[in-house]
Amino acid sequence: MAKPIIVADAGLLTKANIDTLAGLGYSYIIGARAKSEKKTLSKNEILSLKLNDGETRIIHKMDGNRLIISYSEKKGQKDEHNRKRGLSRLENK
Repeated sequence: MAKPIIVADAGLLTKANIDTLAGLGYSYIIGARAKSEKKTLSKNEILSLKLNDGETRIIHKMDGNRLIISYSEKKGQKDEHNRKRGLSRLENK
């Protein structure tokens, strides 16, 4: 029987956890936000993408991993609203 593919949210996204999964031979998919990408080249490449709602791009990393980037207009609007609300709260303190 083949090993399962591990699918997890950003809570599992640590170097130690990823190293353990890879060391044990598991394939994995881990959800994360672009801001969690540490490598400047990848982060800049992500931020320079001009994706429309629902579009996806794949970035091949030097370590052999792939970043699958997608964009949601609805999520973008929610994030913008939350940023503005947070700034407003800080300004009113």
